[in-house]
Amino acid sequence: MNFTPYTPADFDNCIALFKGNEGKYFDQSEFEQYQAFLRTEALSGLYYVVKDEGLTVGAGGMMIYDGVYWMDWGMIARDRHGQGIGTQLLQFRLDEIHKLEENPRIKLCTSQHTVGFYERFGFERVKFTEHGYGPDLHKIEMDLVRT
Repeated sequence: MNFTPYTPADFDNCIALFKGNEGKYFDQSEFEQYQAFLRTEALSGLYYVVKDEGLTVGAGGMMIYDGVYWMDWGMIARDRHGQGIGTQLLQFRLDEIHKLEENPRIKLCTSQHTVGFYERFGFERVKFTEHGYGPDLHKIEMDLVRT
C-alpha cells in the first residue's frame, strides 16, 4: 500500500470511491459536499489516497478544528472491503496525527455500518443522530479514548 497526499489528479478516482460506496455507506445527498471538499479542504495536505499497484483503493484524511483532530471522509473501494486496507488507512492517519501532536484529541463521525470497526481501535460513541446522514443512515460521533 502506498499513501500519498491528495492532488487534483486524484479527483476522479476519489469520486469513483464515493460512488462505489454510495447507498450503504454514504447518502447521495453527501455527494456535492464531498466534491466541494475535494476541490478545497482536501488540498490542505492532510487528505490521502491509498494506492495498491497503481490503483486507487482508498482515501481518507483529517482536519484540525479548535485543537481537535477529526478523521475526514475515509473510504475504501467497495470491492476491497475486508482486506485490511481500512485498518492500514486508519493507522496511517493516527500515526500522522501523532507526528503533529503528542497527546491529541481525536474524533470522527461515522454511520451504524462502520461504528464497530472504529470501536475495535478504541473509539467510543458519544452522540447518536437518527437519520443524520440521510434516510436510515444514522450519524454517530465518536472519540478516541486511548491513543
